[in-house]
Amino acid sequence: MPFVILLANRDKVAASDALLRVQAELERHHIDVRIASPDAVIDTNGALMLVVFGGDGTLLAAARMYADTGVPILPIHVGRFGFITESDSTQVWSHVKSALDGALEVHTRAMLYASVECEGKVISASPAVNDVVVACSTRRLVDLDVHVDGDLVAGYAADGVVVASPTGSTGYALSAGGPLMHPDVQAMLITPIAAHTLSARSLVIPMSGVVQISVPIGGRGVVDATIDGQVTLAVPTDGRVFIRRNRHGLVLVKGMGMTFYEKVRHRWRLGERRIATPDHNNTH
Repeated sequence: MPFVILLANRDKVAASDALLRVQAELERHHIDVRIASPDAVIDTNGALMLVVFGGDGTLLAAARMYADTGVPILPIHVGRFGFITESDSTQVWSHVKSALDGALEVHTRAMLYASVECEGKVISASPAVNDVVVACSTRRLVDLDVHVDGDLVAGYAADGVVVASPTGSTGYALSAGGPLMHPDVQAMLITPIAAHTLSARSLVIPMSGVVQISVPIGGRGVVDATIDGQVTLAVPTDGRVFIRRNRHGLVLVKGMGMTFYEKVRHRWRLGERRIATPDHNNTH
């Protein structure tokens, strides 16, 4: 029997309340419901969609857990900033019902896949929705060589390097000086963090590329690879971090909230002219 999976950030009372409201409505419409735990993936065979109640952090964790299942995810915004999550919790049932009725568009966003390798063996790996940050575990200056498809791109003395998906271009990479990318762009972004140079710039490369990051022989620092700011992979002294496109993307049900450009305009205030006292007689 087809069913809907519900997952909420239990630390947010509003998220738990929204889940209970949707569960009651689904059961009233004779639709089977399964409540998911943030700690384990449940079988998605027969699942119509996964509804996630929380902020962007909750969505990122759920997306990594269910990335390889292909189940569509409808994020319900119950957080603070919520750039990825679109649907508002005040009309949560209408959003869920519209998704079940096929009235909402489903699209796939590219995800990244990070692996830590040593002596030709993968010792740890994880998918990433937003970004992979390779930085010194003690937050000190570190030497990093960045290769793309085997070619050396740059050798940085920096706090670290962010490799971001288009979705992740609005996160840590933006704070480090990177550009915004539309989520449909098929590219990844390489951005140094506080590089000790006047010439460091972000680099946009094809999503088909393979990024390799390592501390060169004799270089300073021991690094970690942090996934979406939530999962940390230790990197041995002679280890390398590889970042490539994940074989599966994030299948999102587009909510009824603002479009990408509306979010850029309203939340980032792109191009806004700030005038303390409007002067209607001023013509420029």
